[in-house]
Amino acid sequence: MKKIALLLLLALSSMLANANIENSLHNAANYGDLIRTKALVAEGIQLDLINDSGETALYVATKRGNIKIARYLLQNGANVNKSTDSLTTPLSIACRNGDFEIVELLLRFKADTEKSNSFLETPLFISVNRGDFNTTSFLAEHGADLDKVTVHGTSALMITSFKGYADITNLLISKGARLDLVDQYKQTALFHAADLGALEIVKSLVTAGADINMRSGNGSPLDRAKYRKHQLVVDYLISIGAKE
Repeated sequence: MKKIALLLLLALSSMLANANIENSLHNAANYGDLIRTKALVAEGIQLDLINDSGETALYVATKRGNIKIARYLLQNGANVNKSTDSLTTPLSIACRNGDFEIVELLLRFKADTEKSNSFLETPLFISVNRGDFNTTSFLAEHGADLDKVTVHGTSALMITSFKGYADITNLLISKGARLDLVDQYKQTALFHAADLGALEIVKSLVTAGADINMRSGNGSPLDRAKYRKHQLVVDYLISIGAKE
């Protein structure tokens, strides 16, 4: 019994030691301590250990904007695509923070632009959602899928139309984003733009070929504009042949 107890104690001590090392690396990443990070890497620490939140040290460094730590970890083999318990990757959190430098760094190390979180939001969708033109453009140039949809069927083009980001809408259209995708309410991007009263976006979508007479459970784009009393959008849609 004493021997078994001793073995259990040794195993527990080893686990605690590993946990302390793990916490040290995460703390170094959190506070931007490059010297400590280098020392731990030199000792042979596993770079992809996770903390209680399911985060790797690279994720922590990315979340905190500590690019020197992130770069060093990547240069030494950290997994650029390892996600948290909520399936959020370092690239996703960098996009959420609008940290363009770290986005560039992660893509240089082959970050996967298509890995989505638990809501099926890709890094590109996250960038569009926060109105980040530069990051959205950069991701598109690196082959990010423009048409992936979330759990609610929402595409990047829909969310930018819904929020009124005309520059990003035009960017996505120019890159070939699909105009005919529908969300859970059977509404396209044009519905959302008309509902918002975003005349410039409505015109861009129509010019690109959006169906002005498509109907959902909430009527047509014209119906949405009328309901919201967006008279300029109403007048425009009627002028180009929208059916009343």
